[in-house]
This record gives sequence, C-alpha cells and structure tokens, in this order.
Amino acid sequence: DAPEPKMEAAGVGLRIFWEQVPLATGYEVQRSTDGIRWSRVRTLNKPDLTSWTDTGRNAAKYRYRVVAVAKLKATTCPSAPSGELIWTP
Repeated sequence: DAPEPKMEAAGVGLRIFWEQVPLATGYEVQRSTDGIRWSRVRTLNKPDLTSWTDTGRNAAKYRYRVVAVAKLKATTCPSAPSGELIWTP
C-alpha cells in the first residue's frame, strides 16, 4: 500500500506525516518542483518513523510524495508513490 501523507507548518519547516503502512520496513520522502522530476530528500529506515520536517525549502513551490519500502531478504520492494502534496509559499 502507498502511504497517505499530510502536511502542516512546523516552525520554520514543513512537516510531512503519514500512518504506518503494514509490512513497510521504511519510507522514502521525495520532492519535486515540477511534478515530473522527483528527488529523494529523506530515507527513513524504520517502520515507525512516519514523519519528516523539511527545513531546506526556499521560495519555490514544492510537491512532496512518500513511498513505503519493504525489504524481503536482499530485495527492496517499493510501493507505488503516494498522492502529491503541494506547498506554495
């Protein structure tokens, strides 16, 4: 299953958070300015780490999405990406 993230202002940052996904062993938070090219901005390697605060933003409009990751033996199996969250300054 893909995570269903939400976002909220958190001091000088933007907090992205979601519910734990069954069987996930970690998560990848991705960010984009155009919705086409995505960059991984944080990898969380524990299933109970279900939030991240982005303090490295500038005045650009950003899109965020989260991918759940499950490790099965030596194979990493990512979920489909979540829906996009859009932050506009």
